[in-house]
Amino acid sequence: MTKSLSKNIETLLWDVDSASASLNSILLYERILNYGDIDEVRWLFENFDKDDIQSFVQTKGVRRLNKKSLAFWRGYFGIKDLFRDTTGKAEGAFGEDKWL
Repeated sequence: MTKSLSKNIETLLWDVDSASASLNSILLYERILNYGDIDEVRWLFENFDKDDIQSFVQTKGVRRLNKKSLAFWRGYFGIKDLFRDTTGKAEGAFGEDKWL
């Protein structure tokens, strides 16, 4: 990360120590993609690799993003299929099981 956390981003991390949060990219992705404004999202894309953010949406988005945010970011990145875990069980777009 090339920049320190701005005050606006720190407000998204109200429940954690901002010093440790700056080291946790998953937490930053989750909070900013769910609740960030355009400046916070711009900061995220300037300081983290776009492929890493896309991978987060595809592999962890079902569990860590709300439905509206997940739908938006899937559309933004052009993600059609979500990650299938090693058990072969696929999670649907909103967490429902698809293998029954």
